[in-house]
Amino acid sequence: GAFAASAVSLPGNALLRAPPARHGGALPALVVRSLAATGGSGRRPVFCAFAFFGGVEERPAPAAGAGDRGSAGAARSVRQIREMAENGTMRVALGSDHAGFRLKALLADMLRERGHEVVDVGTDSEAAADYPDYAESLALAVRDGRADRGVMICGSGVGAGVAVNKVPGIRGAVCHDTYSAHQGVEHDDINVLVLGARIVGEALARELVETFLDAEFSHEERHRRRIEKVRRLEARSWPEK
Repeated sequence: GAFAASAVSLPGNALLRAPPARHGGALPALVVRSLAATGGSGRRPVFCAFAFFGGVEERPAPAAGAGDRGSAGAARSVRQIREMAENGTMRVALGSDHAGFRLKALLADMLRERGHEVVDVGTDSEAAADYPDYAESLALAVRDGRADRGVMICGSGVGAGVAVNKVPGIRGAVCHDTYSAHQGVEHDDINVLVLGARIVGEALARELVETFLDAEFSHEERHRRRIEKVRRLEARSWPEK
């Protein structure tokens, strides 16, 4: 998970996406924008970098000032990115019914060991519980910004998957293979992973959660277009049957 930065000369306003290193199950996306700054010694590269989670974000880089202020500010930014990459965490909401309680507890321990903040919305025992109640609590935690992503667990994943998607702004999917767990984020920008505790074992569940958290939305035009169509479906006023 070490982070290394090196100076390279790039055309002005070029955008690089560096291959991020895994750290503690989270994938800090690193975006470096280069500005061709001209000083007394001629052309020199200046960098402005941002690390963050959950999609691509572009911000304007500060212009270089007199003397070395531009390069000094860039150096500070790189140091900050290194620290964020080394200590990168996500806020992950976890929820389950009684069937997913044990797996939820195991995943909570795994996430905390990796430095993530866990928002546990219940249930708190193996006593019979209704999955829609906890699916709602988890979906609201993600929608309201108290969590970056969510993992909801029931017996098969099916009921919980139906329930989380009733909350506007939530894109949940049952993923019991690692390809779906990362492709669902990369192409469909899912923000809730749904698992069936009676379907997947503990080792696979760990890998699925890690893969889900590591993935980033691609922001390719075709995927943004399709997600916007999904949003329009969600916002439509449907007649009562």
